Amino acid sequence: MGITGASQNSYTYDAEYLLRTFGAQTTSGLGTGNQAVDFGGAYYKGEVIIDVADMFIDGADDQIYDITYVMSNTAAFTGTDLYERISISLGAAGGKRTAANVDNIVGRYILGLDNEMAGVLYRYGRIQCVVAGTTPSISYQAFMGRNQG
Repeated sequence: MGITGASQNSYTYDAEYLLRTFGAQTTSGLGTGNQAVDFGGAYYKGEVIIDVADMFIDGADDQIYDITYVMSNTAAFTGTDLYERISISLGAAGGKRTAANVDNIVGRYILGLDNEMAGVLYRYGRIQCVVAGTTPSISYQAFMGRNQG
């Protein structure tokens, strides 16, 4: 069992690094309030912070919420250079694709990130979510930050 309590991480919020505003997502895709971050060609190292306010899990025990940070060098994300950089799979224990056997809970999830992969810097990044299972629904926001302490 993990340690519960207040997060040991502190972040300064900057709207420039907002990836997704709070809202419910019931279908796969970008979801409401999604926006890309433009690094302007500079190297970035920090975290993606995902604040989950609600996550539907019921007796069907099959809900999955895969939240993935995708990178590209094309602002419209329509080119042939779309890469999944980091991902977290949340949801019901019965829907897990690994030996994980516990339902995820609401709260803050922090994923380390940079915008370089295989020696290539990527200018743009955004969040996508794949939802699956019986009546899936997840409410969350995502933003990028650097740990302040």
